[in-house]
Amino acid sequence: MSVAIIWKNSRRLVIGLIGGGVVVLGVILMPLPGPGTLIVLGGFAILATEFEGAARVKEWGFRQLDRCKEFIRRHRGQ
Repeated sequence: MSVAIIWKNSRRLVIGLIGGGVVVLGVILMPLPGPGTLIVLGGFAILATEFEGAARVKEWGFRQLDRCKEFIRRHRGQ
């Protein structure tokens, strides 16, 4: 095995562990008042640097966040 392959696999493993840990932390914090959902999205953003599936989930999450912000802007004055 070449050093480049070992480096790539090691990098993917570290990013997977860190991103997965951030996602799990965000899920644990969701029932509490605070930024649990944003922490989950941050975890998916970390995972998206290496994993295509996580990139799709991250994009979906950010679209939902934009929809939520737009809903709040429209209904703020009512």
